[in-house]
Amino acid sequence: MILNSRKMLDRPKIAYIPKGLTVDYEKEYAWFFDQEVNYVPENREDFLCQFRLLNRWQEKSVPQIIGMGRPDAAYAIAIESCRHIPILLGRNDLQEYIARYKTRIRKMIEGSFSALVTAVKAWNNEEKRRYVCNFIFEQSKLYSDFRGLQKTLIQMIPSDAITGEPIPVAREMNTEELFLFKEKARRKEIEERKRIEAEKEAKSLIPLNPDYEERIFNSRNLGWDCDMIAHEMYRENNLIRDLAENGKCQDAVLKFLQLAKSLCRHFVSDEHYNYFDDMYSPGYAIDELVEYLNQMISSGVLPDDARHLLEEGWNEIQETECYRDYGIPQVKLNF
Repeated sequence: MILNSRKMLDRPKIAYIPKGLTVDYEKEYAWFFDQEVNYVPENREDFLCQFRLLNRWQEKSVPQIIGMGRPDAAYAIAIESCRHIPILLGRNDLQEYIARYKTRIRKMIEGSFSALVTAVKAWNNEEKRRYVCNFIFEQSKLYSDFRGLQKTLIQMIPSDAITGEPIPVAREMNTEELFLFKEKARRKEIEERKRIEAEKEAKSLIPLNPDYEERIFNSRNLGWDCDMIAHEMYRENNLIRDLAENGKCQDAVLKFLQLAKSLCRHFVSDEHYNYFDDMYSPGYAIDELVEYLNQMISSGVLPDDARHLLEEGWNEIQETECYRDYGIPQVKLNF
């Protein structure tokens, strides 16, 4: 990765923490460090910019992120800083600048290792502390060109064992994880809704009509204002009225209840409320039947057995989410 323009360098916010429950922070931060240590400065100003970008990780990012309660992320930054500084110092094309700013670079080296020790202590992570002890000892050998620096770094080694558990941290889901989480929750909600529906169906007085489910309320009939569904419902309304007028009131009432039940079910499950603004055509279709039955009730021509079935079934319709929350059917039965 060779970059020769400062504009090409990514500059994350000082408190940047990668999102993701399982993301490897060291690899994520290493990506930024790789850019910075491999940047090819064209002049002194470019080199100082490169230096400042590297230095701000340990100088600003680590303490700020520790203050946010994320020592795990601060540790990843600090250790990647320590790993990448030798890469910068080993570049032949930068030796003139390195010699010129050796004092400032030394300060950055000390700061990076100090930040590493601070982060591992803040994390209270004994496993990482042991790793850091060996890491600092081995890394210190790379700075023989800096007088006394190897000794200074070795003195930073956190020799005292850490007791207790690491500080708990709360990671934030990334976009993909959040999508999968929401999708899992959605599927769980659907399954729970199906379970509840199955329990209700087992106790229901109104058996589902397979023909209505397939022919009228099939999702392929969905469209604006749900007109296709309403068209099929109006056809069924005529058949139900014919049954009643031919003395088959029990059958007519049952089919009405089945039609109303399927409508209420699919209004919610297929989200019919997303397909209309003011005019919900199937609502008018079912209300037409309710008005017809009200006329039969008021005129006293509805037999007792059909009336009893209608009352019991209507109680079940009134308990649906569609009726309670959306007011469909809108016209009420008058017993």
